[in-house]
Amino acid sequence: MTSTTSTATLRELRRLFAQFGLPQTIVSDNGTQFTSAEFQDFCRINGIKHVRSPPFHPQSNGQAERFVDTFKRSIGKIRSKGPAVDALHTFLFTYRNTPCTASPDGRSPAENFIGRRLRSTLDLLKPSHSPEARPDIVMEMQFNRRHGAKPKTFEPKDLVFARDFRSGQPRWSPGHVLRRHGRTLYDVLVQGSIWKRHANQLRPRDSLGETIDLTNAFDMPFNSSPDSPSGTSSTLPLSPMATTAPLTTTTTTTTVTTALPAPPAVAPRRSTRIRRPPDFLQIDPYAKSYQDRQS
Repeated sequence: MTSTTSTATLRELRRLFAQFGLPQTIVSDNGTQFTSAEFQDFCRINGIKHVRSPPFHPQSNGQAERFVDTFKRSIGKIRSKGPAVDALHTFLFTYRNTPCTASPDGRSPAENFIGRRLRSTLDLLKPSHSPEARPDIVMEMQFNRRHGAKPKTFEPKDLVFARDFRSGQPRWSPGHVLRRHGRTLYDVLVQGSIWKRHANQLRPRDSLGETIDLTNAFDMPFNSSPDSPSGTSSTLPLSPMATTAPLTTTTTTTTVTTALPAPPAVAPRRSTRIRRPPDFLQIDPYAKSYQDRQS
């Protein structure tokens, strides 16, 4: 921190609380950034108990004072080997991963905080031989069956169409598979270049020019690949009928309009009942009943 004002302090606290949650208690000294009204309002709004050590009595916050002493001595030894930022990260990683006799069960600060040990270079001396987690085959089969997913695998030297993301080029370019990485990643040789494509970005291609699977034929190029052994174009020849000029026949159509008689006028039907305005109720505060009133 380049500034120790209450605003800068609260900014750093918000960053920490966004990662690890709100604490129940904060212990600090009597610095002005901790005694300000802004800091007190922050603790009150977030339900944090703020405990301050007595003035001129640093022993009341001995845990923090001890850490400051350890930090200064360690940084002075590590800083000569590199930049100060690298020395800070090295110290924090080592300190948080070192077991402490004063902590519960002698665990490291990282184990007490996140519940597990941090992996370090010391783990390389004795690698773990625990079996890797196997995928849930049954769950995967159920998902594929429910959503209609089909396995899509390619082998080296398989002829494929690879998705082409270059501007001004066809959406699919012919090529063949060079190698496979993992389950769904492939290296494809296209026009002398090696492209890395996912299985979803590949389509099978037949060297004999046979019909492509209908599920993928709508976005496939219709011309055959340039490396096809037949070397013939799949463009259909023009039909002989297309080369002959069509005959033009002119037909004259005469339209005869017959005047229809106009329908007789229909007079509107009107009601013959006697209409009278409604008789609204007249409020009389002295009347005992309105039943005798005549409408």
